[in-house]
Amino acid sequence: MFYRRTMNEMAQVLLPVHILAGTIALLCAALAVSSEKGKKLHVLSGRTYIWCMVAIFLTAIPMSIISSNIFLFLIAVFSFYLAFSGMRFARNRKNSETLNQYAWRHDSGNYRCFGC
Repeated sequence: MFYRRTMNEMAQVLLPVHILAGTIALLCAALAVSSEKGKKLHVLSGRTYIWCMVAIFLTAIPMSIISSNIFLFLIAVFSFYLAFSGMRFARNRKNSETLNQYAWRHDSGNYRCFGC
């Protein structure tokens, strides 16, 4: 019983942080979309969006485990993956592939290598 109460208290702390980070992320996404690409406002709102998505991910995972909700767990993982992929794409504007990316794209599935 003590364990369940402690977990509920943890969820009560995580939920407001999760909601606040989600609200800020929505506002930053709107700013990034409405501002000119490459300008200071666009870059700043994009970076803030990524950090809010990190906070959302870090709060959603324990809350989904506490509530035993695999659907919300998967939504958190995939949403974070998409945000992280967008960040990596934005940083890799020159379209230069790393060794890992090259190995994954050119491998037929038989020889997964290079520590991927």
